[in-house]
Amino acid sequence: MPVGDVEIKSLKVGDIDLTGSETSFVGLNVYEDILNPYGPLCEIRVLDPSDSLGKKNLNGAFDKDIEIELGGSNSGSKKFKLKMYQNKNLNDMSMNNYGSGHSKQYDVRGVPPELLNAQGNYMQKSYNDQTHKIVEDVVKKGFKTKLQVDVRSKSDVQRRVILNNKHPLDCIKDLNSLHVSNEDKSSCFVLYQETKQDQKYVFATFEKLFKEKSVVTLKQSTTLGTANASQQEKQNSIIWFKPSNSFFTPSRPLSKSRQKTFNFTTHKAGAPEDDQEPQFKLPDQPVYKGQSSNAKEVPINHTYDKANDKQKHTTADAKTNRAAFLSHLAQNSAELETYYNPDIHLGSMITLEIPNKSNDNGGKEKQFNGKCLVVAIRTKIKPAGQSPRATMILRVVKASYDQGGNGEA
Repeated sequence: MPVGDVEIKSLKVGDIDLTGSETSFVGLNVYEDILNPYGPLCEIRVLDPSDSLGKKNLNGAFDKDIEIELGGSNSGSKKFKLKMYQNKNLNDMSMNNYGSGHSKQYDVRGVPPELLNAQGNYMQKSYNDQTHKIVEDVVKKGFKTKLQVDVRSKSDVQRRVILNNKHPLDCIKDLNSLHVSNEDKSSCFVLYQETKQDQKYVFATFEKLFKEKSVVTLKQSTTLGTANASQQEKQNSIIWFKPSNSFFTPSRPLSKSRQKTFNFTTHKAGAPEDDQEPQFKLPDQPVYKGQSSNAKEVPINHTYDKANDKQKHTTADAKTNRAAFLSHLAQNSAELETYYNPDIHLGSMITLEIPNKSNDNGGKEKQFNGKCLVVAIRTKIKPAGQSPRATMILRVVKASYDQGGNGEA
């Protein structure tokens, strides 16, 4: 299979096969984000010469299924099961008119079934259980999902949690501030859909995902000659790479000046002692110390009653570590585009090899090389005949780096 090609094993809207003779799709975009608990989204541009979608009244009915299965040059595949959310009429090139069954060109948009199930569904329940089990119950009853929940990060401490008429998405956000992991210091978890052969939900902390093995090594070359490159080298090459503007700056939230303490005797907010070590420091990461503290800030205190939480927990420390860790990830992110690879999934670890583009020593780039976590994917598939037909735009984050260019998460 040529580099950048894709095998479309299945592409159906309702009972209509978009790869058949009646219709043909001219574009497909699938969006995945690790911070979206609902799941992936899709856009399909359909050219319908026989008006098959109009004859079968596919004008935005939510009960119509969308099935997408994509393969590649290797044995991997990606499978998506969505629901139709919208069907727009593009026959007059207007984006404001909805499909009425008389057009020959449509823009079909699909969303996860869990997004539709959660609308108008509110949780009214009290728990005295571990946070990962509460999240699992919210996913099953709030999202009304039929998918399995793969719990990879657990907490042994039982918490008293009352969900009083809350939307399932708000419940998950609140539980993220209460979760204390057994293994990982930040305790910051994500809930996302893994779109392999068996589609399922994954509950894990960022640090847990960083411990996984790399599935592929993506390389960027500064030379234009690719005649001697193998098929595999071309497949794993980076088309363009863009790190964030703040990547080369130290993490400000890790500094002591951002840490606050509250004196219950004087009832004043202040900064920690000068000789006190930072509460949470990431490996190989410098700490910003050039900012003076502001002791007049209003403190935010969270009270945890022992009558409700009878087991000892470290939620206060986890909150501080979680905020610092998320800020660090935000400053160590990058976007890149590569050829379609079904082995790259949301939550996968990949290895980057970025060359040094300076004119002095060459070699590898010093900071961003190493293992990175894929936190967002946009899969783009163009009409047949265009090259490359399928590419992936990835957003990745890195937990640490080494000045020698051998950074490991």
